[in-house]
Amino acid sequence: MRSSNARKRSALLERVLQAVERFGNRIPDSFTLFLWIIGGLIVLSVVLSLAGAAVESPATHKTIAVKSLLSAEALRWFLVSVMGNFTEFPPFGLILVLAMGVGVAQRTGLLETTIHHLVLGIPRWCVTLALVFICFFSHVASDVALLIMPAIGAMVFRAMGRHPLAGLCVAMAAVGGGYSANFIIVGLDVVMAGLSTSAARIANPDISVSPVDNWYFMVCSVFVLASLAVLITERVVEPRLGLYRGSTTKEVAEGTPRERRALRVTGLVVLVLVVLIAAAVALPHGILRDPKTDAVIGSPFLKGIAPLLFCIFVIAGTTYGAMMGTIRRPKDVGALIGQTVRELGGFIVLMFLIANFTAALVWSNIGVVAATAGAHLLIDVGLTGAGAQFMLMAIGALVVIVIPSSSAAWALLAPLFVPMFMLLGYQPAFTQLAMRVGLCSFIPISPINPFVPAAVKTGQEYVPDLTYGQFLSIMVPYVVSFMMAWPVLYFVFYAFNLPIGPGITPRF
Repeated sequence: MRSSNARKRSALLERVLQAVERFGNRIPDSFTLFLWIIGGLIVLSVVLSLAGAAVESPATHKTIAVKSLLSAEALRWFLVSVMGNFTEFPPFGLILVLAMGVGVAQRTGLLETTIHHLVLGIPRWCVTLALVFICFFSHVASDVALLIMPAIGAMVFRAMGRHPLAGLCVAMAAVGGGYSANFIIVGLDVVMAGLSTSAARIANPDISVSPVDNWYFMVCSVFVLASLAVLITERVVEPRLGLYRGSTTKEVAEGTPRERRALRVTGLVVLVLVVLIAAAVALPHGILRDPKTDAVIGSPFLKGIAPLLFCIFVIAGTTYGAMMGTIRRPKDVGALIGQTVRELGGFIVLMFLIANFTAALVWSNIGVVAATAGAHLLIDVGLTGAGAQFMLMAIGALVVIVIPSSSAAWALLAPLFVPMFMLLGYQPAFTQLAMRVGLCSFIPISPINPFVPAAVKTGQEYVPDLTYGQFLSIMVPYVVSFMMAWPVLYFVFYAFNLPIGPGITPRF
């Protein structure tokens, strides 16, 4: 009887995932989809403007009305701002700089050689867990981790004789769905804290949100999400994919003595760099500490993580390339960076659309009007406790579908929700945490996330006929399990008023 019930559940799950796959295959490519979304935003702005949609700002108590994106004023704004919207879009420069640095390390063969030696040193039984932990640590590279870790995951699994799509998807789930989970403070913590501080000072000019204010929760999240990722991979995804029988040139070959020697020298160089940076941060009056307060919080170290990582990747890649003979002259490094930028052409085009869509959403006031109306509705129906927190997560999950950048989405939502929930007695860092949990929900599968098509393209190197729908059907178990488990952990902290960071509890 148990066997029969198990077969029925397995058949039901398979039908659901097949339906998801068929739905996904009907979704157009990211560029076309985003053009449709921008068109829909323009139409919506015209309709709401003609209807006189407006709200009262909770900060200034002034009336904010929706502005049409087809007006003469909108045209003038667009012509003047279109380039600035793109070049000043916060995630763009960060991702581009890190991608250039990683590109040097990747094209010299450093990453593949490192992966090979990591794989050799990991027992087969814990490869999935080790990969997931590496993915969480890769958040130090910010959004660029979404670009490189799925490829690394596929490579690692293929080297171990397992299905590369399983490695690709578990890496995508860990990096995307677990985007905020980490043992250390990364660039996203700094960006989110800065946005939350600006929003919190609307209600209280003396309050600040620190990058470490969500740290305790994020450390706990690593263990919860890592356990789920391993369980889903080995009990659901790999049995469904079956044995991999394809061929690929992406094998991790046996290391040569020259590679091992180059890797040792490179590791020593990186160790020296890390020690120097650590000394500049840990020692009193270190050059990477805040020159005014001598603190790490708000220091050039936390604000300059991207350029520091760029330097580490470039120096490491150059050292390895020089040892292996792939870099002979300084101009070779520039050539490798140029190749990386050329391959990012499609990604840069999507970032241009995303940046201007986000700017149009703010300029037209649609975002503020919709969020304010929703907030008033929550208050009117009495959702000021756990229900309100759940709604925050749901709003974050929905917003990230059309704004596939957690920092950009939070920049839009924080000025409304942080002050409002402060008046309800919640710490701004706790409201930020609710949004972080929600914002990460659909990052690994959003069709307008430029990293999703990149992941599908990587998968096609192993399974040439892989479609977005098939990718989506593999990812859904991860997304659903994360969306169920992470809010549970969140509400445990909420129910017992546990500290989510040093000295920070959910309520004042």
